Amino acid sequence: MHWCLGCSSGGGRWTVDALGAPHVGERPEKVLISSFVDRIAELRPQLVTFGGSSFDLPVLRYRAMVHGVAAPGLTLRPYFNRYTEDALDLCDVLSSFSPQAKVTLHELCRVMGLPGKPDGMSGAEVEKYYSDGHILEIAEYCESDVINTYRIWLRYELFVGRLTEAEVQASESIPFELPWPRSQLDTKDCDGPLFWSQLLYSALRYNQSE
Repeated sequence: MHWCLGCSSGGGRWTVDALGAPHVGERPEKVLISSFVDRIAELRPQLVTFGGSSFDLPVLRYRAMVHGVAAPGLTLRPYFNRYTEDALDLCDVLSSFSPQAKVTLHELCRVMGLPGKPDGMSGAEVEKYYSDGHILEIAEYCESDVINTYRIWLRYELFVGRLTEAEVQASESIPFELPWPRSQLDTKDCDGPLFWSQLLYSALRYNQSE
């Protein structure tokens, strides 16, 4: 699991403080899942994903049950209801929940002029990378996914009128100006949307200015 923690600096601009990458090469999967669901219970955030309703959320629930992890926080909001914004799946929403209209994260990124997925690795290769012990490479691959998901979400917030164009432009540069090493995590309290893409999780804090 990989966390990206941050807080807004006011005026609608999002400021991401850190992009970290804790993973099964560092801690057991059960510990990672327990930490994640405990934070969900504490923060009760909105979840933002790309494909999360069909992949991430079911995987999280299955793996929590496999390890016997209690996750009551996942029932505090209707995260498993795909038609609410409690768990906003951008893949679903942008396609109007139509299978025929869905695109991949990489395809959407390229159309929007974003970098998309890195060369040399695709989601289909993650299992092989894991089997070969390339955990760090998977973490870095997932980090690119969460940044892409974050930037697409900013465009969506612009589309629905919750951010201005200037605020989107100010927020888009933040993931590439991180002041802390990616391997470090900040555990300050936060509330607001929580992002993840594939097994990458990102928490962001957004405080409305008075």
